[in-house]
Amino acid sequence: MLSLAWAVSSASPASVSSPPIPQPESKPSAGFRGDGSGVYPESRPPAEWGEKKNVKWRTRVGKGYSSPVFSQGCLYVTSDPPELICIDAATGAIRWKAPLKSADLPSDFQAKAKANENAQTSCGYAAPTPVTDESRVFALFGSGLVACFSHDGKRRWLRQLEPAKRNYGHSSSPILVAGRLLVNVRHLAGLDPEAGTIAWECPEAGETYGTPVRMDLSDTPIVITPLGVVVRARDGVALAKGIAEDLGGDEYGISPVASGDTVYLGARNTSAVRLELRGDRLVTRKLWSAELPNAAYASPVVRSGLFFYVGKQAEYSILDAATGATLLERVLKLAPAGGEDQDHGNANVYPSLCAADGKIFISNDIGQTFVLEATREYREIARNQLPEGSGSTPALAGSSLFIRAGEYLYCIEK
Repeated sequence: MLSLAWAVSSASPASVSSPPIPQPESKPSAGFRGDGSGVYPESRPPAEWGEKKNVKWRTRVGKGYSSPVFSQGCLYVTSDPPELICIDAATGAIRWKAPLKSADLPSDFQAKAKANENAQTSCGYAAPTPVTDESRVFALFGSGLVACFSHDGKRRWLRQLEPAKRNYGHSSSPILVAGRLLVNVRHLAGLDPEAGTIAWECPEAGETYGTPVRMDLSDTPIVITPLGVVVRARDGVALAKGIAEDLGGDEYGISPVASGDTVYLGARNTSAVRLELRGDRLVTRKLWSAELPNAAYASPVVRSGLFFYVGKQAEYSILDAATGATLLERVLKLAPAGGEDQDHGNANVYPSLCAADGKIFISNDIGQTFVLEATREYREIARNQLPEGSGSTPALAGSSLFIRAGEYLYCIEK
């Protein structure tokens, strides 16, 4: 089983024998990479910044790889030791903090939860990004803790899942689809967001580092995992497995991206697959596959018919999204102030790509962000530097860009 069979809540526990029917979503959720695509069509953030340039505020939030999430004027971010933090997006003031500890759990399960807390991973526990809807925020940690809070900081429920066993820790983020909270820890599961009880489990969709991506086919919400398992979101039925070849192994853990009826999967070996739902039968057609210069930590972006990809050591590629033809390959170089371009060195491109205002934002874990024009040619707009780096993906909202640097969260705004 995926979980230990209990949850704690400020309300009376709901019955687990008859999960409620999923309700239609009233408003889109916000989570990892916004809606999962990394594209922010309404955002117009600055292209240039530095420690003393276009920084509106900075707030200490602690260690973590999770991305900030913007919702209703607030930012939600997790840190290690496990804690959920709510920050006023306009001022950077901390509205509330919610530490999550094994002591919060019933005594029968505290020992097991505490043992999970002591396990060591290279990415810590605060790698999954929270997800929000109009009234709630959900946080998942690598120790297996998953929690639901109201926007004013009241905890609604807390649940312990069996922790992940990946070599580098757990980074797959929760998403809200079809009235379910989807989490992929040992395998993909759909939780009732009201009570935290498990509505369905899909063992065919095994554990991955990346986050599943949502698509809607014939008004049916589905998700596709990084390893090409297609799952119907309302009931967890696996509609297909292995929809693209050459998927597998740790280096193929990046999150897929979707555009229209096409999903793009893989890393060094990337495939574009068109999906069609005919009743309960999924029909797939591979459009193209391409071998890229290196595997990636960062998830790509599809925008304006172009596929933008960056490998582990900053190998920047642009492909035609329709045909897979390579349009550009170039290694991004580091350039200190007043110096010449240097090799990428020990910097890692962990953060996933973002697109907004005709630009591509590419960050690394030593504090640099490249801002490039989102065209088929290499046109560099700016190289920005903050004192420290992060593995976290930036989040954008309106005229602001929110980015972690070391233990601080920065608001970049003119």
